[in-house]
Amino acid sequence: SIGASAGGKDIVTLCAGCSSELQEVSVDNDHIITFLHAHKDSLPRFENGGPRVALQPGCSARMLKKELAEIVTVMGCTNIGNDSGCCGKNARVSEELMEERMDECRGADFIVTACPMCFSKYDSREDGIPVLHIAELVAMATGDDATLAYHRIKPRN
Repeated sequence: SIGASAGGKDIVTLCAGCSSELQEVSVDNDHIITFLHAHKDSLPRFENGGPRVALQPGCSARMLKKELAEIVTVMGCTNIGNDSGCCGKNARVSEELMEERMDECRGADFIVTACPMCFSKYDSREDGIPVLHIAELVAMATGDDATLAYHRIKPRN
């Protein structure tokens, strides 16, 4: 089983849906927001202030928005305090939902998400706001921004 193959190490998922699925089959795991929040005192911090961020945890992790907000604040980011919602995944209403999400995120340097589907949706928007998975934001705070080379929407300078 997946749990046994971890050899007693913590299992951390990048997707709340995956975390729920694992829990349903009795595989103990933490979603990355829960994991980072539990370790927030040891997270890296941006020197000279971090970026302005909009939070879009993903609809499966929406209940963890408060924890996500605490994580980015501890790291030195400015949370713009936007609403959050569903990206629409691949539903017919996704374009309308994404327009709402983009309006809510105006003024942010980055949209920070904890959902791979949301990441894909935000990163595919023409003239969109650059998006980061929360794991990338943590890496950036350490000075590692190598993953940005793989993004469609590049950070503004």
